[in-house]
Amino acid sequence: MGMAPLAAGPTLHRPWRLRRQQRQLQQQQQQQQQRSRGTYRTLDAYEPPAWARTLPHCPETRLNLLLAETPLHAWAPFEQPHGGRLLIKRDDLTHGTGAGNKLRKLEFILADALQRGCSVVTTCGGVQSNHARATAVLAREVGLHPHLVLRAGSEGEAPPPHHSQGNYLLDAALEATISLVPRGAPYATVLRPVMAADEAAFERQGRRTYHIPVGGSNRVGLWGYLDAWDHLDAQCGAADITHIVLSTGSGGTAAGLALANWLTGRRYRIWAVAVCDNADYFYNHVQETLDEFGVTAQARDLLTIVEGYKGEGYGQFSDEHLAMIRAVGARTGVILDPTYTCKGVLGLQALVNAHPDFANVNTCFIHTGGVYGLLDGRVHIDSLYQARRPTSEAF
Repeated sequence: MGMAPLAAGPTLHRPWRLRRQQRQLQQQQQQQQQRSRGTYRTLDAYEPPAWARTLPHCPETRLNLLLAETPLHAWAPFEQPHGGRLLIKRDDLTHGTGAGNKLRKLEFILADALQRGCSVVTTCGGVQSNHARATAVLAREVGLHPHLVLRAGSEGEAPPPHHSQGNYLLDAALEATISLVPRGAPYATVLRPVMAADEAAFERQGRRTYHIPVGGSNRVGLWGYLDAWDHLDAQCGAADITHIVLSTGSGGTAAGLALANWLTGRRYRIWAVAVCDNADYFYNHVQETLDEFGVTAQARDLLTIVEGYKGEGYGQFSDEHLAMIRAVGARTGVILDPTYTCKGVLGLQALVNAHPDFANVNTCFIHTGGVYGLLDGRVHIDSLYQARRPTSEAF
């Protein structure tokens, strides 16, 4: 059923709230200016936010790969029956072909690789992995060789033709070296051993390698969203945000946001919509991160994992997902991907429609990127148009 666009009405604020928000925004902007970035692609000494300076494992350097800080703007992807506003944080605009939330992690991870004198970086994921593609793009930008271990079709065979597009096509265009493992291969017993063998082969050639775990979710990559927090906090504070919602696949972005929110006073509630695995998996991952950083908080107190929206599994989608991609694109001009953000928005819609805590409050959805996954050849124009032809007959 078609959805009529929402009329944008005026936003009313009490004067004292506006003054408080203006002061907060000025303070955050001053902090950001004090930690200003250097020239694009330079490797600079890193100064963490004041509230994070006592944390262990602080990186010494960061690569400046973010093209510009991303906007937060009003967004109306669907009706909101219980009031409040939706806004979207556009982390799909962090870069060109390297765009997405992974860039923020890779600024620190690739800086660490360069500092350690490495010439090769290795990572893994699905054949349409956004993280693997972003790693390949950004590694090439700074002179590192990317090697990818990807879950594809049958063992040792090339991916099916419909997979040789999207992210995988970009991996090939960047001349990343690639090892293929069967689709569904476990990380611990298949991907990690293959990565270890490939890394050893590079080392025998005299090429020092740097291991990046799946999704870039480790204690170095965590700093990506710790560092991003001040700017996001300033934007959300000015918009009177109550909830922050995002999709989660490896758990690193959600862990970074949850920790930053906790360290700065828990002004927001963090909700992460799982696109794979289950709630226990993500709570355990976040808890391990908190323990590694010496934080005594409990993961279940810092964020809520939302289940029920992974569909048939990671990377799988249905007509429901395609309908959501099409509806949101037509209504707002924002393109979702079928693996992450589409499932996240389905979870967001359910929260807004049915969860009492979302009534009459403002909510931020973080767009983590991934549009190239929509272009992997599995989605055809007929499926998006649902048998309607894109001709003048539609007008």
